[in-house]
This record gives sequence, structure tokens and C-alpha cells, in this order.
Amino acid sequence: MSGASMNNETIENELRRIAQIIGAKSDQLPTVCRLQGGGRPNIEISDEGILSYEAYERGIQIFCYTFTDLDALMYHVFKEVVPQLASVYATEMEANGEEFRKHFFRKKVELMASVTAEWGKRMDEEQKEEPY
Repeated sequence: MSGASMNNETIENELRRIAQIIGAKSDQLPTVCRLQGGGRPNIEISDEGILSYEAYERGIQIFCYTFTDLDALMYHVFKEVVPQLASVYATEMEANGEEFRKHFFRKKVELMASVTAEWGKRMDEEQKEEPY
């Protein structure tokens, strides 16, 4: 869905839908058109339909990514949410004597793939490109 046909409710519904699939909590999600500062991410919709994913801390912009497509925005948002969830899982596995990184990377892919197979494949490919 393109940004031109977006509204707050559509974005909030999609955030909640995906969060429910992966088990994310509302405080792990960005706000929508309610910039809070303190580094919490927020999604804004311009009059032209540009979707901005941004964060500010002490009045300084930390980051700003722009999208014209809802799916691209959601992938980016949840790409930043799933490491929090995967870390909890991997820490539990590590306590059982299993390697943290192996479970961390696998869980990130699994969570993204639970939304769409394409997201899981994309996350897997991106992780293979990262220099760890």
C-alpha cells in the first residue's frame, strides 16, 4: 500500500497486527504521529504521502528513514524490533549451555518469516552480509 493512501489508523493497525504475530509489546513499537522524543521512534505521514520513520533525542534527530510503501516501512520497523525478542530467546538458550549468537540469528529470521516468508528470506540474506 502506498503512502498516499495512508492514515494513522491504517499504520497503527498494521503495527499491532504484526506485533501480535511476533509477540512484540506495544512499548517496543514506534508511535504514530505522536513524536515523544527521548529516542523513541515515531512514524509521520506527510501531505504528499511520504512515510517517515524517525527519532529525536534532546531535540536532535537521531535518524530518519523515508518510505512510500507500507510494507517497506513495516519491514524496517520490525527489523529493529525483532532483535529485542530474539535476544531474550537466545539468552534463555545460552543459560541451557547453547551458543547465544546461533540462536539469536536463527530467531530473528524465524520471527520475520512468521510475518511473511519474504521477510524471513530477506533477514537471512542481510545477516549473511553483516560483518560479525
